[in-house]
Amino acid sequence: ENVKIVFNNFELTGSKVNFDLNSNLASSEYPVEVTYQNSTMKALNFYSNDSNNVITFEGDVISTFNVNDF
Repeated sequence: ENVKIVFNNFELTGSKVNFDLNSNLASSEYPVEVTYQNSTMKALNFYSNDSNNVITFEGDVISTFNVNDF
């Protein structure tokens, strides 16, 4: 995992992440992990829509949420 992106207290790590500065959209065809406080989500890939307001995770998604984080 060579890439780490932090935005709005969310930390996204993976081996390759595409981020379009013009559209503010991010995506990856490679496994990623997102951490927010004590919660995590892992998936084989992801893509975002609506200026990163909507993020879709696909493939072997594993989520661990701490309700106190939200």
